[in-house]
Amino acid sequence: MATLTQTATTTTGFATGFAGFSARFKAAFAQYRTLQAFNELSDRELADLGLTRATLRESVRAMC
Repeated sequence: MATLTQTATTTTGFATGFAGFSARFKAAFAQYRTLQAFNELSDRELADLGLTRATLRESVRAMC
């Protein structure tokens, strides 16, 4: 019985860790896609949005 409890706890810990990793990966990938989309814009289009190339990463991190 003790082994079963330890195994369940370990599996739950792994599942929790994996869920956290998965969430961080999704967030990072969303930031990457957003940054790529902004990089395709011209400097004029970025200026219309109130952005510059120098502040893109900070702006994307704040949005995602």
